[in-house]
Amino acid sequence: MTSIYLTERQVRKRERGRKIKFYGVFGASIFLLGGLIYAVFYSPLFKVASIQIVVETSDFLRGEDKLIFEKQLIENFRGELSNKPLLSKFLGEDNILNWYLKNSGMAESVKQKYPYLANISIQKNIFKRQIDILVSRREYFGVWCLSEECWWFDKSGVIFAEAPRIDGELTYQVRDDTQNRALGIGSKILDDRLLPNLFKIFDVLEKSDFRWRSLKLENLDLEEITTGSELNPQIYFSLRNDPSSALLVLQSAKQSGLDKAQYIDLRVENRVYYK
Repeated sequence: MTSIYLTERQVRKRERGRKIKFYGVFGASIFLLGGLIYAVFYSPLFKVASIQIVVETSDFLRGEDKLIFEKQLIENFRGELSNKPLLSKFLGEDNILNWYLKNSGMAESVKQKYPYLANISIQKNIFKRQIDILVSRREYFGVWCLSEECWWFDKSGVIFAEAPRIDGELTYQVRDDTQNRALGIGSKILDDRLLPNLFKIFDVLEKSDFRWRSLKLENLDLEEITTGSELNPQIYFSLRNDPSSALLVLQSAKQSGLDKAQYIDLRVENRVYYK
C-alpha cells in the first residue's frame, strides 16, 4: 500500500475547498428556501385571482338577491379556511394552496348553512389561480304538513323551505297527524328505510286510475299511510312494503269495479283487500 502525505499547505487548501463547498450548498439552500417561502406566502404566484359561483339553474337567483347570496357563500368559505390548522392560517384565505389543503369536508360544512342547496362542490385551477364553487338547488317535489306548518321537500326527502297549505290534488302532499313529532327545515320527512316506498306510492297512484297526489299519515309508529282524498275508495299502504306489485290492480280499478269500493287495503304484501 502506498501512503500519500500532504503538506500543511495542501491540507489547508483542501479544508478551505470543503468549507467553500459547504457554505455554497448551505447558502444556495437558504436562498431556495427563502424564495419558496416568499413565493408561497407573499408573492402573487399562489394568490387566488378569482372566485366564481357557478349555479346549475339560471333562474335560481337574480339581481341583488344573487349578489347577496354569492357574497355570503364566499364569506362562509373564507370563514372555513380561517378556522383551520396553523398552516392554513399562515397561508391565508386568499392562498389557493389553502383551498387544496382544506378541500375535504369544507363544502359539506358550508352546505349545512343552506338547506335549500342540494349540492356544493369546489373546482380549483392552480394555473389560472381560479376557484369555481358549483351549487345546485333542491327541486320542489311535494309539501309535507304537520299540525299548522307546511314545508317543501325534495326527492331525497329533505325539508328545505316553508310552503303554503295546498288543497286538492295539484301537487304531491302529505298531511302528518303524528303526535309529538318535531320537524323543520333541514329535517327528513321519513327514515331512509321508509322513504323509497313513499315515493313509489306516489308513483303508483300517479299511474293508476285514480291519480291522487295527497296522502295522510295518521301515526308514524304504525308505518302506514292512506290516500288523503275525501273521495272513495280510501287506499291503505304500508310504508314497509314496496307497493309496485299493486300497480296493475289500481290501473284496472274502473274495469274491475274497485273504484266503487269503500276502501282498498294494500298493507299486506302481494295481497289486496277491499270492501
